Amino acid sequence: MAAKGRRRRTRAGNRARAASGKAGRAKATAGPGRLRRAARWLLRGLGAVAVLAVVLVALFSVVDPPTTYLMQAERARLGRIDWRPVALEEVPADVRRAVV
Repeated sequence: MAAKGRRRRTRAGNRARAASGKAGRAKATAGPGRLRRAARWLLRGLGAVAVLAVVLVALFSVVDPPTTYLMQAERARLGRIDWRPVALEEVPADVRRAVV
């Protein structure tokens, strides 16, 4: 007896499939289903990267980032860095313009 939910093959169905050339033939190339599936996963990955970028921007607009790439590069070059926040009034005007 055929499994539940499956259609039972008939001899006429087998003959029709053999006549169409689809019986027992291996696929030579990836079909459109595989291409669509790959494109779907690619879009999901790109969407996840975009969502992560938006979440990080939203997070760092509220929370001060603990470090920056420049700080890490200087730490690697010098061995350690001396870092402390200063008031904006203590920063020279040229440096303020460069930051903005």
